[in-house]
Amino acid sequence: MTGFVTTGSAAATGLTTSGYQEDYIAVAGAAAQRMQAEYNIPASVATGQAILESAWGKSEAAVVDHNHFGTKCIPIDQPGPIASGCRPHTTTECEPDCHTVTRTFRVYRTNEDSFRDYGRNITTYSGYANALQYRTQPDRFIEEIGPTYATDRDYVSKVKNLMRANNLYRLDSAPAAPVGDYGLAGSASFRYNEQQHTFQRGRDGYLNHFLYTPGSGRNTETLWGPKIVGEPVGFVHGNQQHVFARSENNTLAHWWFTPGQGWSNEIRAGGSVGGNPTGFAYGNQQHVFARGTDGKLQHWFYSPTGPVHEVWGEGDIAGDPTGFVHGDQQHVFARSSAGTLNHWFYTPGRGVTFENWEGSITGAPTGFVDGDQQHVFARAANGTLQHWFYSPEGGRVLENWQGSIAGDPAGFRDGVQQHVFARAANGTLQHWFYDPAHGRTIENWGGELAGDPSAFVSGSQQHVFIRHQNNSLSHFYYGPGQGAPVGESWLGDITS
Repeated sequence: MTGFVTTGSAAATGLTTSGYQEDYIAVAGAAAQRMQAEYNIPASVATGQAILESAWGKSEAAVVDHNHFGTKCIPIDQPGPIASGCRPHTTTECEPDCHTVTRTFRVYRTNEDSFRDYGRNITTYSGYANALQYRTQPDRFIEEIGPTYATDRDYVSKVKNLMRANNLYRLDSAPAAPVGDYGLAGSASFRYNEQQHTFQRGRDGYLNHFLYTPGSGRNTETLWGPKIVGEPVGFVHGNQQHVFARSENNTLAHWWFTPGQGWSNEIRAGGSVGGNPTGFAYGNQQHVFARGTDGKLQHWFYSPTGPVHEVWGEGDIAGDPTGFVHGDQQHVFARSSAGTLNHWFYTPGRGVTFENWEGSITGAPTGFVDGDQQHVFARAANGTLQHWFYSPEGGRVLENWQGSIAGDPAGFRDGVQQHVFARAANGTLQHWFYDPAHGRTIENWGGELAGDPSAFVSGSQQHVFIRHQNNSLSHFYYGPGQGAPVGESWLGDITS
């Protein structure tokens, strides 16, 4: 065993791309390019290995723990400086004959961390030192690291076949896409490279943009275009930032930022928007959902072939939706006219499925994926926090996380923890978090607040943005070693 050994046991399900495989290359390739920019390791090799090690992103370690390279904890309780923990998984090793074993693998907060840890290990472990002289020769590079990296004697040829069949070599010369959160459910805030971005509706009805850049500080700008109603949603897709909101005439307004070109805006055709949208990136597509004025779920998506509008007709919707991607599926949740939780999900080859998750809620839900589980939170009719979660093994579960909230929540996964924020009935910021080792905790982050939060993770810090009672923008952040969360004002004059 070496200091960084993976098994190469995950079988790639075909050499050329189709469906979710093309989507996986789009996401993994972008992460590999950013790793290449930081560590000077060929993105083609990293993407080929990620495909093989994670079975196109579908292995248990990739889905549950964001581990795309089969990276082990060695010793078994040491995750290293980037990973957040260790967890046992079943794998296959070939020493000398292939057999099933249980090993302890690293757990990552994000997919991005898995790719960064791969780059760090390749460039720091002495067993790979000879390969570093072949950084511009990807085939030779994998030939050098393969025998040490994996116990599968055919590992090198498998990776090279994937690189050639899918032309992964093109990734080595393309510019690295920025780091982003890629569709945190229903959020108007996200990370873009090392910047923090949040979007709010100004008192004048125009879209306001607040951003923070390390070394330069905060900046605020107004994004001209149509006036908007309600709260926007935003996400990163490739090297672009995308923001959507309901316009004053109930159309879907869209702003996007492209490096070197700045901001553009348009009105997306189709539908009549009756509430706040949600959206996310899905492979090479952008997807947006909103309640129509007819009480149906409206769906817009854009791919390189052009824009499409459709209605996901079954079921009704009485509030603002939230949505996320889980594997190759798209999931959308919203309050029904009966006050229960409706769920739509799209599966390639099967289309849209509708079901009701019951419960009794007011307002809009939030949700995220944690491993193989789907988690949704919403304010219950009695003002407490209601929680649904679904796992393939246990099915759907509904429970109450208590507390006393007066608005819609925002949530995310950070490592092995689940975090949810909402405005409490007394106007402060309430925080729930769940840790497998310690269970559920409720705490208060203070403030004098009037809106609903948006939240995301940036590196090791958690960030929350929410409107203050004086209509300025409040910002809370917390990170390891900080002791207590910090609240500050980003000023502004907002109404969302």
